[in-house]
Amino acid sequence: MSDDKINPTDPLVQQATKPSSAVHDLAQDVQQFTKPLSSAKEWAQSVNQTLTSPLIRNAWQQQEYDAYWAKVDEYEKAAFTLTNTQIDKLIWAVHDGKNTYASFKELVPALNSSTMNSYLCDDPEFLSEEPLGRTVRVFSPNRFKTAYFQFLDEPAEFVAPYEFKPEDTFDLSVAGDNRLAQLLQQRKSDELAEKSIAIAEASLKESRLATKNSDIAKYLAIVSVLIALAQFFFG
Repeated sequence: MSDDKINPTDPLVQQATKPSSAVHDLAQDVQQFTKPLSSAKEWAQSVNQTLTSPLIRNAWQQQEYDAYWAKVDEYEKAAFTLTNTQIDKLIWAVHDGKNTYASFKELVPALNSSTMNSYLCDDPEFLSEEPLGRTVRVFSPNRFKTAYFQFLDEPAEFVAPYEFKPEDTFDLSVAGDNRLAQLLQQRKSDELAEKSIAIAEASLKESRLATKNSDIAKYLAIVSVLIALAQFFFG
């Protein structure tokens, strides 16, 4: 047996150990295929860095803030001013125990959540935080109205813009109590006035009846005198 070793530099050996063209092409395809994957990963990392940047976060917060307050502004624009008669109806309703939002709607059908909220002394919670560099709005224009009512039991989720539920119940605020005292005093005065008028009418009726009876008595007295004279002269 020959002890000759294989010579790597032998052209025949190099030809035998050279990769086939198919294997070479497969290796190139794998390299080409992995390049887009590497680029996609880099792109995803770039997008993630962009989205988490303070500038982008602030822009999103600003957009959310503006959208939220646009809803609040639209809600508040739907509020209208109740007439004194309508307010008094609602105050009487609370006094009489008909203090649900459903009862209020029966008395004032046009009543909506925004209007009810504008006459409520309770302040709703606001979800949107103020972005950096903006002025916080600390009041609602509807707060210039007198708040005659307050929640009897404030809902757990009293968040602006709040839509009232039929079962929401109310009590009178200090302003509402003061107005109720005026209404009760007015009712008492009206009742006394009605009684006074009734008494005066009864007295007038009695006076007229007494006058009528007095006139009849006079006529009877005259007739009696005439009869007596007739009997005296012709008797």
